[in-house]
Amino acid sequence: MILTPGGKTISNAMTRRVPLKIGSLIIQTNLLILSLEGMDVILLLNWMNQHKIILDISEGRLEINSPTVGITNLYLPPRDCVDPCAFAEITPT
Repeated sequence: MILTPGGKTISNAMTRRVPLKIGSLIIQTNLLILSLEGMDVILLLNWMNQHKIILDISEGRLEINSPTVGITNLYLPPRDCVDPCAFAEITPT
């Protein structure tokens, strides 16, 4: 069972080793298939711990320090942005 802002949902369907592209980085991950509208991907706490995610709400930035692909920063669009876009800045390791 997954608790989302819209309520509880249940899924037993999963796709394995899905390439999640963040900037020029590609991280393989497993995704549960949920019937939700308006959400593309929900990153769970265990995934965020594994990839050492730091979420900076005030800057709209997600720092990823993945042991498999390195460090990158993902800058999220402002809440009033009508285009669902984001861009990433790669930090050399």
